Amino acid sequence: MRHTSETNHRWLLAVLLLLALSWPACARARPSTPPVKLARRSASQDSGVGLRTTDSRIETVDGRVRLTNIAPITRRGSRVRRPSGRPARATRRPRFATSQRAPTLVPIEDPGGRGLRPFFRALRELERGRVKRVRASLWGDSHIAGSVLSGRLRDRLQQRFGDAGPGFVLLGRPWRAYRHAAARQGARRRWRSERVWSRYSRRRRRPRDDLFGLAGISTHTRRRQRVWLEPRKGKLDGLDLYYLQQPGGGRLDLRRGDGKLLARVLTLGSSKAAAFRRLELARGLRRLELYPAGGEVRVFGIDTWRNTRGVILDAFGINGARVDTQLKWNEALIATQLARLGPELVVLAYGSNEVDASTLDGKAMRGRLDQVLARMRRALPRAGCLLIGPPDQARRARGQPFFLSNRLDAIIAVQRAVAKKRGCAFWDQRKAMGGAGSIFSWVNASPPLARRDHVHLYGRGYRRLADALFAALLAAYDTTTVSPPRSRPARTRAGF
Repeated sequence: MRHTSETNHRWLLAVLLLLALSWPACARARPSTPPVKLARRSASQDSGVGLRTTDSRIETVDGRVRLTNIAPITRRGSRVRRPSGRPARATRRPRFATSQRAPTLVPIEDPGGRGLRPFFRALRELERGRVKRVRASLWGDSHIAGSVLSGRLRDRLQQRFGDAGPGFVLLGRPWRAYRHAAARQGARRRWRSERVWSRYSRRRRRPRDDLFGLAGISTHTRRRQRVWLEPRKGKLDGLDLYYLQQPGGGRLDLRRGDGKLLARVLTLGSSKAAAFRRLELARGLRRLELYPAGGEVRVFGIDTWRNTRGVILDAFGINGARVDTQLKWNEALIATQLARLGPELVVLAYGSNEVDASTLDGKAMRGRLDQVLARMRRALPRAGCLLIGPPDQARRARGQPFFLSNRLDAIIAVQRAVAKKRGCAFWDQRKAMGGAGSIFSWVNASPPLARRDHVHLYGRGYRRLADALFAALLAAYDTTTVSPPRSRPARTRAGF
């Protein structure tokens, strides 16, 4: 051990001796004066202005010091780099498809003015300070379920008329890709969802009944599994829980994020019926957690708002949904919940999945769309109505190129005719894209606006359509003269 210790000491002394001998050489190799200071010192020794110094690296012009043979340093973002010496790449000019240019305004078709008059009247009252919140509810297929189009439209409306909150939010994870543009939510795996069974839900269990709620989907659990919700910005000043009262129903505790109990809801009842629990939150709420216990708890969602004047936009979209999907929902339950929600405008945006329904002809689609509007009118006799046609799309057979389907023209024609019959407004979404065949230019645009399936769009495409719809709504609102509401109910048909 003693021999090893002496050997280590000798090696350490040798290393220190080498460092001491090499230090003067390193100091001489390093420049004693930075280049800029050297330039200034040399320039100060020159008596004239604009004279060149003896140092080839330094040049003084009009009293300014410039280093001539030192490459300049360029800054890009937070990283400092020196030029590589390679020739600069030519900037590639982005190519834009015809459909990416600023589109012309596609107006909303509302000949009698009855479709949008209730909604516009409510917006006038909102701007005058006579009402606090105005609501519009949007139903549709996967284009609405993606939440990009509805989220962009919500942002536009709330920027113009005020932000009154996120609106109706589904609890848990009704499907894997569910997302609300104005709220976050989550749940444990023990929460299950039920909706109308279709070819898009082959792995799902068939529903037990037709009690699906406003969004066409309900979530339930028998376990003590937490579900939570929080707004993406700000606080919530109030909420309204939509749930099912049923025999054998359990208990649901509503708590703040810190665990403080807000309310305890008992879902036990003699029969199945729609039930509600409304809470006004004086201090606001950033996070809501729900804890079930004591039996099955079945919920449809939560309506949320803020105590500020503004607009609320609800979005109820389901992948693969068609307009006749609503006919499979329990009408009594939907009517009760619609009366509770009370939107001033009902928006229906279907038609994409009807293209693939070979058994659904024009007459059948006209009848089913008319039935859905009749249901809405019975539940909301004074609300406005707007039908949105499907976007442009293409289909293809196996191994064949994409082609335009003639069924899309028939679907848009049926929607326009039924809207006129029912006193609803109509907006042609395909025309806003550029007309028939515009889906090809949207797919080939740079960057692309539509996906390769020639049906769905990218986020930038949906935001573009939302901006076009908002522009059409605002143009109609600014040019429409709305009379104040009458003190007595009018004899003529109100709403749609």
